[in-house]
Amino acid sequence: GRRIIKKTAGSQMAVSCAAGFSGAATIRCDQGQVTVEEGGCNQNCQGAVVASGSARLSVDSTLVHSASMQVTCPDGFRGTVTISCQSGVLRAVGGLCTALVGCPASTVTSNGANIAYSTLSHGETQARTCPAGFAGAVTITCTDGSVAV
Repeated sequence: GRRIIKKTAGSQMAVSCAAGFSGAATIRCDQGQVTVEEGGCNQNCQGAVVASGSARLSVDSTLVHSASMQVTCPDGFRGTVTISCQSGVLRAVGGLCTALVGCPASTVTSNGANIAYSTLSHGETQARTCPAGFAGAVTITCTDGSVAV
């Protein structure tokens, strides 16, 4: 139900914010008009997806107005991002997710042998047999644009 509170003209009253909002306010009633004397209520932020570069960051928790949190970038990206809640809207306010880079097709030298490999995505590996005149095999790994044998 609804609660009716009678106050005399010019009186002040502290009020708390409704669910989903944070803060508090002091209100005053003068000649039938209610005004906020100080404080206020700001909407909290519900979980959402926030963009950082081409990455999409999933925020599963609720943040109160003015709060922030650090989020690690998803697989395929590096970095951390600061997410902030301002009046019910989540925004990336610091940091950046940068896409991890693959490796173009090329050759790598191992113990004097030139070994060709095809295009690799970040984190991908390829097993290659050594060319004629050499024995064995190698595994080539791409890590953010650099290959290693």
